[in-house]
Amino acid sequence: MHTTWVVFDALMAVDGFIGCVTLNRPEAYNALTLSMIEQIDQQLRLWAADDAILAIIIKSASAKAFSAGGDIRALYQSGPEHAEESSQFFAAEYRLIYYFGTYHKPIIALIDGIVMGGGAGLSMHGSHRVGTENLLFAMPETGIGLYPDVGATHFLQQSPGLLSYYVALTGARLAIADSCYAGLIQYFVPSNQLDEVVAALCTTPLPGDGRQAVSNLLEAYAIQPDEAPLKPHQFFIDGVFAGDSIESIQRFLESDDSQWSKSVANHLQQKSPLSLMVTLEAFKRAYGKSLAACLQQDFLLTQSFLKSYDLYEGIRAVVIDKDMQPKWQPSKLSDISDNEINAYFSPNNKTILELT
Repeated sequence: MHTTWVVFDALMAVDGFIGCVTLNRPEAYNALTLSMIEQIDQQLRLWAADDAILAIIIKSASAKAFSAGGDIRALYQSGPEHAEESSQFFAAEYRLIYYFGTYHKPIIALIDGIVMGGGAGLSMHGSHRVGTENLLFAMPETGIGLYPDVGATHFLQQSPGLLSYYVALTGARLAIADSCYAGLIQYFVPSNQLDEVVAALCTTPLPGDGRQAVSNLLEAYAIQPDEAPLKPHQFFIDGVFAGDSIESIQRFLESDDSQWSKSVANHLQQKSPLSLMVTLEAFKRAYGKSLAACLQQDFLLTQSFLKSYDLYEGIRAVVIDKDMQPKWQPSKLSDISDNEINAYFSPNNKTILELT
């Protein structure tokens, strides 16, 4: 493990310091390893206990990516025979996400570039989310035989209408305007001003728990994004994704002649049928639930997926061989029973995630 894959600094600030976490694995788009997650968790706990640390910044050393997610290449190499070992990575990741979501000091994520999967887990649960014009958000898991985890069933709940279902099922890529519209990004700040934002955070008093002062400062730097491309489709999305099954969603899309509907239908057809069905059910079950409950549901699902055929076949097709021709098993939605889906959510013979 390169210790430099995560860099920790304490920046001199008014009345104390600001802790700074910099993801520094640019050659892998800051793909997260277990060691990186453990280091961040340990450092956050040290800073939580240190009254001199007033707030936390998390950012990337590279403008290409904040983080493209977990290291799925390593997951593929471990294979289903090491599912229990692989589950330790996810347990550590979900515990860190819960800690982010319940941290008692401001956590400011500065998101410049790609943010996907586990990268969203490290940025969407803190108190303040800043995005630049380079931001590209996606939860592409249904395309690799997985499902949108890292508490996505929780943070996507803030999106208008049923936009969360659309984003989770299709793996749609959202640029800055759509990310702001979806409630994922609170402040759009141009990338060339991020260093200035960090400097301003260090020279601004952060009284109380600091959250309001941070909000005021970021508001001063934020600019209005363009109209979100997804906004005109919201009414249609709400109608289509209200369908009670993936089949009914696909029927709605196929009955519409617009180019946009055809494009969305085409995206869904490329995804793992099993992933789509589990994802839809996961979002329905998570509605209105706490972050803890969503992450505990994630861990039950993850333990099932780590033993599934589709996850390794999806990673092979998209990341390893890059032939983009996964052979899903089962290949048809109609071949998957409700009992099979329910088994993914069952706690039987699984570890329950302990959160502190």
